[in-house]
Amino acid sequence: MSARKIFVEKLKAKLDEWNAEVDRLESKAEMIDAQNQARYRATIQEIKAKIRQVERKLTVIKNSSTDAWQDLKEGVEIAWKDFEASVKQVKEQFTGGNP
Repeated sequence: MSARKIFVEKLKAKLDEWNAEVDRLESKAEMIDAQNQARYRATIQEIKAKIRQVERKLTVIKNSSTDAWQDLKEGVEIAWKDFEASVKQVKEQFTGGNP
């Protein structure tokens, strides 16, 4: 299996995890006081936008040439780290860091 295919499969699995994490965060929105709920939901929407950004980059990687995908991989990895930091931040800010 090529390095690109391995990366794509790994990223697809990660996207599934991220979407499940967003679902968990959305479920917790009901437990937050009304004053913070709007901000919490706005943060979740930002996280969803980051997921869509990674999904678009994944599509580009899948359709890119063998040489070009390496350049694209770096951008995906940056977006990946940004997403993880955003989720950590929302957990700490709104749920006390509890999963």
